[in-house]
Amino acid sequence: MDVNFILALCVAFLGIFIGFVLAIYTKEELKDGKKYFLFLQKFLLSLMFFLLLYIFNLQFIINLFLSLIFFVLLLYKGSPNQQIVYALIAILFSISSCKSSVFPMMGTLVFLYGLPTGTLLTHGMIKKKKSEIIFNLFKIIIWLPVVAIILFYLNFFTTILC
Repeated sequence: MDVNFILALCVAFLGIFIGFVLAIYTKEELKDGKKYFLFLQKFLLSLMFFLLLYIFNLQFIINLFLSLIFFVLLLYKGSPNQQIVYALIAILFSISSCKSSVFPMMGTLVFLYGLPTGTLLTHGMIKKKKSEIIFNLFKIIIWLPVVAIILFYLNFFTTILC
């Protein structure tokens, strides 16, 4: 197993827990910032989609157009199930591992996506115990390392794309 992949996965994995810490220490500001966190989530998902299209070597203008359509769809759609989103992000993470120019950017975007996600999820559970909140966050994000490691170990995307 590649050490760089595991380290990037660990760093990406920490984003949601840092979002948890942000939510705990900024309880009063969460109400005002909720719309910005939701916007940031959707924007970061659109950037991840853009990088996915970049891996498939589409022209830049097509990449940009499809990513903008994806972003607009996300804006008008309610918040998706985060367990499904993190499973899909794990697939994107594994796909990006075959391009060394894209992989660090994807890891950064996954980490950044975890910040507003962890904050918003914690805000929804703020009356619960901290240990219960962490357990619920862990249940949501567990798909990221599990799916990413399985796909990486099986060389599923590297044999197809690289």
